[in-house]
Amino acid sequence: MALEKAAFFNTRSYMAEMFNDALYYLQEGRASNDEFAQYRFYRSALINFCSSAEAAMAKIVHNHLRQNEGSLKNNSDRGLLNSFNNADILPPEGFKTIGDKIKTVERLFKQKFTKDSKKAYINLTRLRNKIIHYDSSYASIVYENGTVEKMANDAPEIVDAFITELFKLYGYNSVDGFQSKRTPSY
Repeated sequence: MALEKAAFFNTRSYMAEMFNDALYYLQEGRASNDEFAQYRFYRSALINFCSSAEAAMAKIVHNHLRQNEGSLKNNSDRGLLNSFNNADILPPEGFKTIGDKIKTVERLFKQKFTKDSKKAYINLTRLRNKIIHYDSSYASIVYENGTVEKMANDAPEIVDAFITELFKLYGYNSVDGFQSKRTPSY
């Protein structure tokens, strides 16, 4: 089982690619002298960091449900399993928001994320949502006081802590796994 989990994380991974893309955009934002380019890179970094964690949750939940497919008693879990990798099936209501996904992970693994890790990741996701679902009324929230830059710079640690906890909930406690091998260059 441990080898199967190790192989699961060492194959080509959307979560790893998104994290690496985020590191690249963060590096570019830090190096840029143009304010608009910095904003562009920091926004892209935030979006990709959050996508990385969301992909990790989806992959782990999918893998867990697939491994336990024969004993699934919850119709919602069966529906969720069927929705993975099938663009014609929408995920069930209980797996659409970040909060729902976190609750699903905690329910399936009968463990909770630490409050600090969960809160930090949810706050990061709220800013990401302000960027993705942008409205001019969000300008002060997103751009004033260096919020985008500060959160983009904090994001690697926030997402790393969240994904590391996610791996532990899943039972993959590697100290030398995906979370420690990320780099901004390919």
